[in-house]
Amino acid sequence: MIIDEASACYPAEVLYAISRAAQGASLLGDFMQNGPIVDLPEPHSAEVAAWLTRDAFAALGIDGQRPVPGCVTLTHQYRFGPAINELADRLAYGGRLVVGRPATDEIVLIDTSGLPPELVSVRRDGGSPCWAVGPLLARALAEHHLAAGETSVGVITPYRDESNLITDVFTDTDVDARAEAGTIYRFQGREFDTAIVDLVEDGWSRIARNMPGARQTVNVAVTRARKLLYLIAPGAAVARAGAGPLRVLGDLCRERRVTIVSALDLLGLEHAPGPSGARRTVWEALRSHVKVTGLYDEELLPAELCAAIDAAEQSVWMWSPWVGQRVFDILPALQAAVERGVVVRAVVLPPREKEDRYEPYVEALRQAVKHVVFLQDEHQKLAVIDDSLTFVGSMNMLSHQRVGGRREVMAVMRSRHFAAHILRHERADELAQPPICPTCFQQREAALRGSGAKRRLHWLCPPPCRHPLAPFPDVDGGRHQRRAPRRPRRDLRT
Repeated sequence: MIIDEASACYPAEVLYAISRAAQGASLLGDFMQNGPIVDLPEPHSAEVAAWLTRDAFAALGIDGQRPVPGCVTLTHQYRFGPAINELADRLAYGGRLVVGRPATDEIVLIDTSGLPPELVSVRRDGGSPCWAVGPLLARALAEHHLAAGETSVGVITPYRDESNLITDVFTDTDVDARAEAGTIYRFQGREFDTAIVDLVEDGWSRIARNMPGARQTVNVAVTRARKLLYLIAPGAAVARAGAGPLRVLGDLCRERRVTIVSALDLLGLEHAPGPSGARRTVWEALRSHVKVTGLYDEELLPAELCAAIDAAEQSVWMWSPWVGQRVFDILPALQAAVERGVVVRAVVLPPREKEDRYEPYVEALRQAVKHVVFLQDEHQKLAVIDDSLTFVGSMNMLSHQRVGGRREVMAVMRSRHFAAHILRHERADELAQPPICPTCFQQREAALRGSGAKRRLHWLCPPPCRHPLAPFPDVDGGRHQRRAPRRPRRDLRT
């Protein structure tokens, strides 16, 4: 009896298989990769935990720390070259992993540091982290390598929700049929010439905190690559990691064994950064897929946005907290869209949350665009056009100063599934129909109210009306519908 991937099996499963052997049994596997997926019932006994929370090797007393009769360690691997071998060896194998054949490989860290919070903020609704920047970068890289003639490209992430988002972003492109995306559990035992690993990292993940299983998780992900390994993560979190997988990656970066490419820097480059190399590859991928002209100033974004509005056929959504003089540069395009029958909606801060001098600009917007919704404490800057083209970044599109304004960045992404995620998260279903108060007869405002599990968006009236609040109905994936677990406090004394 030969049992492959034995480390991913429950001991009971292995025991049953061994019981069917007539002469002997051999277990093949790597206990420094994923063990069996466990969902323990509550309550459970220690005896149940012993059978479900360890793999077959642990049940046999094999932990890699001491010789065990009948156990042979295979030290030579033939999948990847010295760069990935060194990363995997430091993560899991303690100097025992050896390159079995001459091979060339490369590790590239796509540094997301400095990108707008709307792109890099990690959501942990329901305990499964996800962020916007990973699918965006993964799709751009996958499309670039497939266009170059590669046939073996995989996108890997530790988390279910991020995997679903990546799959959604791939769905309306030919990447869906030519590249694979999934969690590390799906791809254990698989390999790709180019592997893109989306770590969904902000320095607070279980990987960053070196929780049990973190090394195995990252080890599985990085060892899927044969030739080229991309890791998407913030360089700042990698650099400050004190232990665990991110510390190993940080050490290799400091030793210059990993090529670091800043996504923010490349988004601002008009010309290619050199004739070849990882920076050139990533620049070409981002330039061909993410339509970003750089660190947008007031001279660039309005033209890009107005061109998209001019091409709109069905709908325009805009989230821009502040409304200032810049609105008069955008209003002609919005008015023309309304006249074509396009439904235009703008979500802005209530006038009383601004200085009085901004009220005429808000009123001008309301005269041109009938669907203006007020959202208290708004900070997001977004635009979604025809449910397919999404602008996301840091620039107030309706108020940014023409002269002397801050430098900003806005990413543009074409994907119906990604746009649907944005609209669902921002609760466009409710914002599309702001109710009229039966008491004061004014349009109600959206605001976050409540605490704990009851904290969510509500409709309410501006003062002095005291009509009861109306909570938004629950929508899976919508803003503020589930509270993420609290982060552990960091001990500043250490």
